[in-house]
Amino acid sequence: MKIKCKANWMRHLLKTSVVIITTTGLLSGLKSTIAQVPANNLGQQLLQQTSQCIRSKLADSSPSNLEALQTASMQCVLQVAMLAEDGSIRPDASDRITALVAATGVSLPQPVSQGQANIPLKLLPNTNVFTLPVQIGGQSKTFLLDTGASASIINSQTATQLNLQGTPIPNDFMKYVVVGNDCSKVQASFHKLPPVAVNAAKVQGLFAIGMSQNSIPVNTSGVLGLDFLTNFDVVINPKKLQLQLLPPSPPVTGAIPLQGKLGNMIAQAKINGQGPFNFLLDTGAETTVISK
Repeated sequence: MKIKCKANWMRHLLKTSVVIITTTGLLSGLKSTIAQVPANNLGQQLLQQTSQCIRSKLADSSPSNLEALQTASMQCVLQVAMLAEDGSIRPDASDRITALVAATGVSLPQPVSQGQANIPLKLLPNTNVFTLPVQIGGQSKTFLLDTGASASIINSQTATQLNLQGTPIPNDFMKYVVVGNDCSKVQASFHKLPPVAVNAAKVQGLFAIGMSQNSIPVNTSGVLGLDFLTNFDVVINPKKLQLQLLPPSPPVTGAIPLQGKLGNMIAQAKINGQGPFNFLLDTGAETTVISK
């Protein structure tokens, strides 16, 4: 078994899109946009190009159409800040997103965490991947524990039960932000979540991707990703099937350093004495995978 679809660096794209919508004044008739901002640095150039892109896409839509605005914003942030001319993800995409957000003068909303947890994990039947109980909106749900997902996922049924309002995610760029078989055709939405908790470890201010049940593992209501986990020191004991979520602390002596890249955790490893090679740390994968 493998996860059918998982969010790669979706949270960076979606939060940036929210900031662009909020700061460009597009909801009030596009009369107070930043189209005339002097493009004297990278961030301002990107902001100007993004604004112009949004204006172009909304040419035939009412400026007060929130769904059209949200869709255009996500498409333009992806197109302007993240994609190269050949359609691939730029190697400097993270730096460009940071510059774009800085140019708006607005800070991305940061999650707020509290508490800690020490809980048993369970194996999803007939697999080597872990599940755990998650409290969300006053309900207890079973989620997959996935360090290879930058953003958490909830199934559409759970989103409906929690009365969560969703913003449709355009299909034309699902292939860039979600990995898995045929995931570019999946219908997905963007949701702001109520507080999410694992035992006493709680995080407020998270966003998640809503997908149909057939896009995530059976018998689960969602995927708990790095947007939640990075608020804690995470200790996973696979042999004892135990998870600890602890308050952040300084690195311990001798710890193996990890690198963050587009919302994922990367560790260096050697194979037959050769390398080092960069490997993604992914508890949602049953087996180790290497590129050809």
